[in-house]
Amino acid sequence: MIVTGELLEALEQLDPAARNAFIKIVKNLEKAIGETVRKEDFNELGKKVADLAEAQKETEKSLKELAEAQKRTEQRIEELVEVQKKSEQRVDKLEQAVQELVEAQKRTEQRVEELAEAQKKTEEEIQKLTMKLDNLIEDHKRTREQIGSLSHAFGYYLENEAYKHLPRLLQSKYSLVVEGDLIRTYLETRPNAYEEVTIYGYGRKDGERYLILGECKSQLKKGDIDKFLKKVERLKRFYDGKPFVIFVTHQPTFEALKYIQKLELPLFYSYQFS
Repeated sequence: MIVTGELLEALEQLDPAARNAFIKIVKNLEKAIGETVRKEDFNELGKKVADLAEAQKETEKSLKELAEAQKRTEQRIEELVEVQKKSEQRVDKLEQAVQELVEAQKRTEQRVEELAEAQKKTEEEIQKLTMKLDNLIEDHKRTREQIGSLSHAFGYYLENEAYKHLPRLLQSKYSLVVEGDLIRTYLETRPNAYEEVTIYGYGRKDGERYLILGECKSQLKKGDIDKFLKKVERLKRFYDGKPFVIFVTHQPTFEALKYIQKLELPLFYSYQFS
């Protein structure tokens, strides 16, 4: 086989399988054409083989680039698949979260309905209790009125008993002789201004005239004593006679008892009127 330098170089660039096939083809050509093939024709053939080898080289390069591109494409596809997988996982989680929210909302709505029903029952109970309370208040009001009536009745009874028995007790205990009757009245302190006095009258002792002023209380308290003594101070300026202050009670408080003893004021008990 006639091999030129260019042909040899071109053959070396072919892969072994292509090179062997080409050599086999050339040998067959040499055998077929024998001495009839001119050198120029053979050189032309070598040039074409070289062009073919170059084209093969470019093809292999393109194939290599395509392989690299395919590799990058496959890698990108894998990345996209991974991203898609993660997206699907997030979507699954979101769907689960949404479902949980839906369930929670259902529970909340159910709880709200239960609370609304409980509130309705509570309001009904409150309404019933309010009615009962109103009835109790009304009953209490009537009871207080009854107690007040009883208190007034007992107070008037205590006063009436005092009017009957005080003249005797004042004379026996204090040598004070009552002139006329002891009464409940209103004493004028200035024009159109009056002070209520439970026990009012006059008496004489050792030739001196006294203005009898007294207070009746079922239960005498220290505050009652102070309040009445202030009233006496206001009244004595407008009426003749030296004030003779007395107190009548069914039961004084311990504080009132100690206070009246300290002031050395006359105190009469209801049991003394029997």
